[in-house]
Amino acid sequence: MKTIYYIITASLLFILTACGEDDKKQSEKSILKHKVNSGKETIVKIKNTFENEELDTSSIIEKLQKQAEDYSIKPVSYFKYVTAENGLLYREAPGGKKQQKFSFATKVEVVAETNKEMAVTDKGEEIIGKWVAVKKDEFSEEIVFVFDGFLGDLEDIDREKVIKKSPIAFEKVSQRGIILPGTHSIYNKKLKKISQLTVDKIGSVYVVEKTMYKRPEQKGKDYCDWANYVEVVYGRDKFILFGKNILKVLHSKEAKFANREIDFLVAKNYTTSANDESGKTFCNDFNDIIIKEKNNYQYIQHQPFDGEENKGKKVLMNDGSISEKISHVQVENDAIIIQVNQNFQGSMSTYQLNIFENNGWKFTQSTTQNK
Repeated sequence: MKTIYYIITASLLFILTACGEDDKKQSEKSILKHKVNSGKETIVKIKNTFENEELDTSSIIEKLQKQAEDYSIKPVSYFKYVTAENGLLYREAPGGKKQQKFSFATKVEVVAETNKEMAVTDKGEEIIGKWVAVKKDEFSEEIVFVFDGFLGDLEDIDREKVIKKSPIAFEKVSQRGIILPGTHSIYNKKLKKISQLTVDKIGSVYVVEKTMYKRPEQKGKDYCDWANYVEVVYGRDKFILFGKNILKVLHSKEAKFANREIDFLVAKNYTTSANDESGKTFCNDFNDIIIKEKNNYQYIQHQPFDGEENKGKKVLMNDGSISEKISHVQVENDAIIIQVNQNFQGSMSTYQLNIFENNGWKFTQSTTQNK
């Protein structure tokens, strides 16, 4: 009996010892993760067999610092973009094991900076920087480390290179639109020309999709000429067209003129605006005014006085510093009067358009009155 008792006791001790060793190994393999929610406090979870802590930002850095051997870490919070065209490697620690790459132009959130500097040579140029901690991705809880010599601001990114390296993606929209006359190239989903569409006069379309990024129609085109490619319903067919000659209707004003219903449509094409995600582009930006009567569309053309220069079609400016908007429409005798409000850097002013028929729709413009 004693022999059996010793055997059982020894076996239990062996099992308990083995379990303890396994628990220790699990503890040593604890993973430090973090989660940063926009506008909220940074949360970190330490996951192992024994604990499940929630830590604030300072505790994150403290935990990381304990793991650091030859560098220090301080908390920060800002965004940068990957400027390395071939992508930027991220590692589990500064100079540590390689993991994967962030693609060119990826936006990353920097959550900590180290004092560990390094220099690399790229295309014959020496680049000096330091290791920083960033979120692995928007939805990940992991922190990884990258060399910040290949991080920059949005203006440091070559837009055309970004577009070339970005997959062609469409997003669904639901927009009333206008197609301008001319011969338009028709594209497939890969934006390869497949045919042409000839439009004789201004017509209506319905925009159902547009590319997520503006792109040049031809290589080397100025950024101001870039536009979204749009998929439109025209007649009974769908076409993918370059958005320079497609207008989206922003708003409209109605008027009854000589027992006829007239719509004034304010519309804008899909080219680059005066402002984009990086700020001012300094591109010309205006909205078209088009008169719609039943299924007929016309621009309003300037009626010059004797010796006055013809100003062509009427448009509303919207270039970032000045914006114009139709405030109201009224009919007086044989003319339609439109009041246009101007906003110039906070200063308000108005002027009137007198619109009448004379071999098409024409306009004269009153002197601008400051408020």
